Amino acid sequence: METFVDRRRHAGTSFKAANWIHVGRTAGRGRCAPTGTTVPVKAVFLYPLRHDWRRQLGVPAPPPVPDLAAGPDRDSWARRDSWARREFGGAPLGDVRWSRRPVQCAAAMAAAPRASFVSAAQSNGALMKACCRMIDQPAEAAITPASILAPCRACR
Repeated sequence: METFVDRRRHAGTSFKAANWIHVGRTAGRGRCAPTGTTVPVKAVFLYPLRHDWRRQLGVPAPPPVPDLAAGPDRDSWARRDSWARREFGGAPLGDVRWSRRPVQCAAAMAAAPRASFVSAAQSNGALMKACCRMIDQPAEAAITPASILAPCRACR
């Protein structure tokens, strides 16, 4: 399934949170528009409708997702939370509450790496809302991919 999002009006945050795949942008010319006419550039999102779409299209499977923490207690919440704090804790996002959000989101996703974020958050509405707000920030905000990844890059 595909959909187009007018980036002048919407950021596509809901599609991203629901595991739609952003594949690019339109060229800004309508298929049926008169020559020389431009239309707004839109973001293109795809969502697979069949679980076996890779086999049907002959696309190889992605490499397996490795366990974040090997060992007898790899499924424990404390282990995932510790990993998330080590990777994202203390991110310079301008506010202590904002700096906790990447840790919470990463720990939830570590619990179910192949699930959609909604499933991984286990119906925790506050966590879903907080993470969507973190994703949907204006360009001038302190919350950027670089600032979220700063603690992770510093420990490498």
